[in-house]
Amino acid sequence: MERELVGPNGLIVGIDLSPIRPLPYDNVKVLQGDITDPKALEALLALTGGPVDTLVSDLAPKFTGIHDLDHGRQIDLARTALGAAPTILRRGGSMVAKVLMGGEFDAFLGEIRRRFTQVRIIKPKASRESSTEIYVVCRGFLG
Repeated sequence: MERELVGPNGLIVGIDLSPIRPLPYDNVKVLQGDITDPKALEALLALTGGPVDTLVSDLAPKFTGIHDLDHGRQIDLARTALGAAPTILRRGGSMVAKVLMGGEFDAFLGEIRRRFTQVRIIKPKASRESSTEIYVVCRGFLG
């Protein structure tokens, strides 16, 4: 589990629009909020004491079944996470973003590559062959 990976001195903080019941671990905190709201980012920084090592974006829109629409919304959410990076991610930090492949992917990938020194695209083995869901794994945030 991720909480074990960060060790006893590490901290995992999640932000979600929906209320999430607190988890029974000292190093896992949850905030209810909107990542697009500067107050949510302020609350995160207050909890962490400053910029974080890793930003994981598992943001997802309500899917309609219309691929181009769902892809565009997913990319917009991933861009929102990328836009929050200068505020909450330390220089040299890492980011993982879930996205759907589609027409806007290459432009988004270019935006990511301008902000990180290393970028990899990963399709998990557990993902269905027909799924367009992938993860962009980034290291070396340039700030």
